[in-house]
Formats: sequence, structure tokens, C-alpha cells
Amino acid sequence: MYVFAIASAKGGVGKSTIAANLAVSFAVRGARTLLIDLDPQGAAAALLGVEPRPGHPSAIATLSDTESSLRPLPVDGLPELTVVAADPDFDQLGASIAEGRLRQACAALRPRPKYVILDLAPSLEPVTVRALGEADAVVPVVQATANGARTIPALLDALQTRCPYTAVAGLLLNHFGATGSVGRKVAERIRGSFGRWVLPIEIPMDDALQEAALYGQPVLWHDARSPASTALLDLADHLARYATPTAAEATA
Repeated sequence: MYVFAIASAKGGVGKSTIAANLAVSFAVRGARTLLIDLDPQGAAAALLGVEPRPGHPSAIATLSDTESSLRPLPVDGLPELTVVAADPDFDQLGASIAEGRLRQACAALRPRPKYVILDLAPSLEPVTVRALGEADAVVPVVQATANGARTIPALLDALQTRCPYTAVAGLLLNHFGATGSVGRKVAERIRGSFGRWVLPIEIPMDDALQEAALYGQPVLWHDARSPASTALLDLADHLARYATPTAAEATA
């Protein structure tokens, strides 16, 4: 079981869209995947057409109660993917999760997921920091805009200071909201300044992502040949390799 946290320093950068569609990309590759929506806005689960249901408490409510078990909901048409949704009417950023609780709850699931994707709130509230500390690796989503570039140093510093044992799998440049040549220039500057931190895959500007969200669908269903669909599958493949130990690591 490998836990990826999808994080951002500010809202509106397409983080939840990435989290939901990355989970789908792992699932269509045949890997059993669990998406946990820890952002009280609940956007990631909603993008997959999954809403909170009676008898299925939200992720934050369940993890805040040490006596409760995660009860993932299915995603129609994707048997390898399940979701624990958020509840905007209930969840609060100020909630707390006991150390080790998240991984313990995920490991107790049967069948156990190969990948767990955490969609985190764009903040450093207690739930977010605890979840980051429980993740194997974090993928910070950075918008390819001038304001997005300015958040990177503080974000990396916060991750290294507050979650020193969580690896940074790489900054993901998302061109959502970026404009043409300006977005490309910003991306080039980010790569020039933070090259070793930046993933080799970028999520391009693509109307298909937004159109899919309108229908509560993953972009791979809406338009499997779109540039965003291709990039997200490439991202899943890259992260799968990242999460697979080398022979030397496996025997260490």
C-alpha cells in the first residue's frame, strides 16, 4: 500500500481535479485504488459522481473517531476504485486525527488498496498536516501562473519542516487557469529555479477537464484522447514507478 497526498498552497489550482483523475488513472491501469477526500469542500469525490450517503460517514468524521472504520463507496464503471467522500455540511478543518490512524484505517480494508490518494485542503490545518505525515509521498500541485510560482518556496519549506519523513514525489505543474505563452514562460521559469523538484509531466490546458467536471465524470471517460487524459495516465505510470522499490531497496 502506497499513500500519495495531493496538496497545494492555495485553492483554485485544480488540485481536487488532479486527485480524482489520478485515482481514476491508477484504477484503469488495473491497480486497486482508494481516494480519500480530506478537503471539506468535497470536490474530488463529486468529480467522480460520488456524494456522501447515509451510513457512510465522511473521511474526516471517520478518521476523527478511533472506533469507526472507513466505508468506501464504489465508483460506477470503475471496479478498482473506491472513494471516501467529504461532507461540506459536517467537516471542519480544525478536526484532528490521531497519529497513525489514517494508515491503520486504510490497511484494515479488504481487499487492501495498492494506492491511496489523499485530496488535502489547501491549508496547514491539523488534519492536513497529520495526513501529510502519514503519506509516503506528496505531490504538490502548482499553478503555472506568477502567483502560483511565488508559493513554491514557502510550500517546500513547510513540507520539509513539518513533514520531514514524507518524500516529495515532485511538483506537478498544472496549466489550469494559465494563459498561452505566459503560462509557458512561467513553467519554464519554475523549471529553471526548482528543476530537481519538478515532475517531468505537466497537465496541459484542456477544456476536456472542465467539461468532464460539469458532468461529474473523469476526463478519461469524457475524452480518453484529450491531452489531459494522456498526461494523467503518464503521471500515474510515473508515480507507480516512483512507488516501486528497486531490487536493492527491497532487500535492504
